[in-house]
Amino acid sequence: MSRKYHKLTEFLEEKAAQAIHTINLNLENVEKIIESLLPPSAKAHPQWWANQTKTHTRPQARAWTSAGYKVETVNLARGTISFCRIENSKASSQKAENLVTKENAEFLPNPPKDWFWEGNVVEVLAQHLERQGWHLVSKADTALKERGLDIHAKKSNQEMLFEVKGYPSISYRDPRRLLETKRTSPTLQAQQWYSHALLKVLRLQTQYPDAIVAIALPDFPRYKKLFEETRPAIQKLNLQVWGVSETGEVNIW
Repeated sequence: MSRKYHKLTEFLEEKAAQAIHTINLNLENVEKIIESLLPPSAKAHPQWWANQTKTHTRPQARAWTSAGYKVETVNLARGTISFCRIENSKASSQKAENLVTKENAEFLPNPPKDWFWEGNVVEVLAQHLERQGWHLVSKADTALKERGLDIHAKKSNQEMLFEVKGYPSISYRDPRRLLETKRTSPTLQAQQWYSHALLKVLRLQTQYPDAIVAIALPDFPRYKKLFEETRPAIQKLNLQVWGVSETGEVNIW
């Protein structure tokens, strides 16, 4: 995600955690939040505030959708923006039911896999490890929902074990529920996934006391904040947390 708008994501994630449905801001408020000036197009063209489904070229839209919000109204004459929580709607559910049935679901194409989907994070991390001279002992197939170690790598006499998580999307990946929006916000679900990952690596560390045990996560502000809140404990436990960016960069946090 463009670093320019990550503070807007953090701001909205905090509001989501407080179960705030509607947030009214003016352009000056937004600039204070992101600690930067908005581009001229944001102040002149309502389209700049459009809720895009393909956000790889629209970092501003990704900033609010990844936090579980959408732009409800834009009034550039007054300089005001209204965000609201993305909620599950009966209309969408009914439409999905009409379009997709259990009988035809298996013939539908898979939902698009975002860069932060767990399977993509696994692949990027695995390629990075191989470039660093690690031998991949095993790599889980996320699409098949394989259980066990997500990545098991070896170099000389050293072993490295990874528990990998993606970042929650705002919609279901099940083809039968493509048009539905999740009831749980990505912000809250990310916290659940992070806690699950911590429990998993603690178990791995107990089972493999001589191995390097790590969590790998897509580089999202929400995960970064959770990591900072738990950093001292993670360091005491001699665990590692790795981040994978949208551009494929891999770093130890």
